[in-house]
Formats: sequence, C-alpha cells, structure tokens
Amino acid sequence: MRIVPKSFVCPLGDCKKVVQPSDLLRHVLTAHMGSAGSRTVLEIPLRFREVFRGQSTLMHLPYNRMKLDTDECLAVLNYAGDEQQQPQTMPGFCGLTAPQRNLPRLQQVYSHHLPILVMACKTTWQAVLSNMPARPEDVCYNDDNYVILLWLLSPPTTTPCHATMSVLNSALRCGLRKRREVRDFSTRMAIDQFILGYDPHYCILSQGELRELCGSHSAFIEVVIHGA
Repeated sequence: MRIVPKSFVCPLGDCKKVVQPSDLLRHVLTAHMGSAGSRTVLEIPLRFREVFRGQSTLMHLPYNRMKLDTDECLAVLNYAGDEQQQPQTMPGFCGLTAPQRNLPRLQQVYSHHLPILVMACKTTWQAVLSNMPARPEDVCYNDDNYVILLWLLSPPTTTPCHATMSVLNSALRCGLRKRREVRDFSTRMAIDQFILGYDPHYCILSQGELRELCGSHSAFIEVVIHGA
C-alpha cells in the first residue's frame, strides 16, 4: 500500500484547520499545546510522550469535566516501534507511515515516529445513533443516557496498527479492556458497523458504568501500543 498525501480537517475539538497527514504533529504542537497568540488551547491538559511497542501509558479520564459532543485529545503518543530494534523499526524509517515534517526544533526527534492521538468524546445514545450532535432540550439527564467514546487516531499507515485500551479506577481495577485498531484520522465512524458491534476502532462505556467503577474517585485510561 502506498500512502497518497491528502489534506484533512484537524480531528481535535472544534478546530477546522485543514492539515496534511505529515503535518499533523506540527499542527497539534503549534496550534493546540500552548496559550499564546491565536492558539486554540485544549480544555484538558494533554500528555505528550514517546512510547515503544508494548509500553503502557496511563492517563486521567476527566469524564465529569468533558464538554458534550466535543472530541477531546487526552494524549499524543509518539510511537517509535521496538525499543530493542532501533532505528529500523521506527515507523517513518520502515515505511509504516510518512515522516512528520516541519516540526519545531525541540520536537524534530519525533519526525520518524507515528503520532497516535488518544481521543475521548462524551455524548448521548441519541446523538450516536442519529449521527448528529445532541441538543440540550433532547437530552434525558441521567448517567446511563450519557456515553463516553474512546478511540485512537493517527496519520495513514500502510498496514493497520493495533493497541489495547483499558479503563481503570483509582485502585487500578479494570472495568473495560479492548484490543482496538488505530483509526486513520482522515476517516469517520462507520455508524452501521458501530451499531452492529463490528467497529474495530471504538470503546464505549456509559457514564453510569464509570460511576459504578470509580464512585467519586478518578477514572483512568491505559493504552498499550502493539504496532502493525
């Protein structure tokens, strides 16, 4: 498979910027990870780190503070392949993805990594099934009506990348663990596959399930990247 460069809308929040896949990391760094000028600052603090195959990353899932129907980015995991086989397994070197370009000087070490965005969205069953944003007047305000969608995004890859996503409470008890495919950020949810339970990209929990798991304490997501 050959990667054909095209431009797509940034997948973060309400950002409408059109970016090429090789410019995704630069756009996230310069437009969404600061407070100066015209930057669109994310509502939720964003984790940014390098990860290798099989390495675990734990991050906070602030489901009580998430805006309705807003795609939130919780972390950027810069996947570097197998730690013991560097640099030949680095995604930009081995042909898994096109290198990231035009990065700020301090982040140029990530040029041949695959940036994987950990995404979350708080929405309602009505909005998911109708594929339209929820309107406040249509929402039944109970925990089981709200759902949290979790998924991973990256620039296009020549073969699918996979990861395990888990939802944990503060005692690290697991409430959900799924192996999922990292989604190309240029694609959208296949709603028919999602309804039938065949979608390979998303994890879903109701807010009621999260409260039962976590009580009044925090929820966490663990992500382990397995690669292609």
